[in-house]
Amino acid sequence: MVAERKLAQPWRSIRGLAPTRVNQVLAVLDRHAGLRLYEHEIYVNVVGGWRIDDPGCDLAVALAVASSRHDRPLGRLAAYGEVGLAGEVRDIPFEARRVEELDRMGVTRRVSPGGGDPMRLTDALGLADLARTAPSR
Repeated sequence: MVAERKLAQPWRSIRGLAPTRVNQVLAVLDRHAGLRLYEHEIYVNVVGGWRIDDPGCDLAVALAVASSRHDRPLGRLAAYGEVGLAGEVRDIPFEARRVEELDRMGVTRRVSPGGGDPMRLTDALGLADLARTAPSR
């Protein structure tokens, strides 16, 4: 969840993921996607008390934060990929297993780099209908 707060240092609450990874994803979103997150409180939580250390969750976190920032729900969407400092989204190990599980669950709308070449984070946001042209608060 992203909530607007014009404080000197807005609050960040991160549960279930490594705070340093999430803060890195937030910085990349701020720099490469122009989301201006530095003036917003941000809450990131993995439901059920799970702890996830998989860098493949970076893209899912980025899309969830962008979705909340633009107040545009993602719907039934799967996203996976590692977000780098230059704004690239890289492939992750065991992608075939993830695809099999998504197929089994009937999830057909997916955003991932796939194919070996990194994709730009801005392209991933566009695929999820969260490009810069989306309204922001």
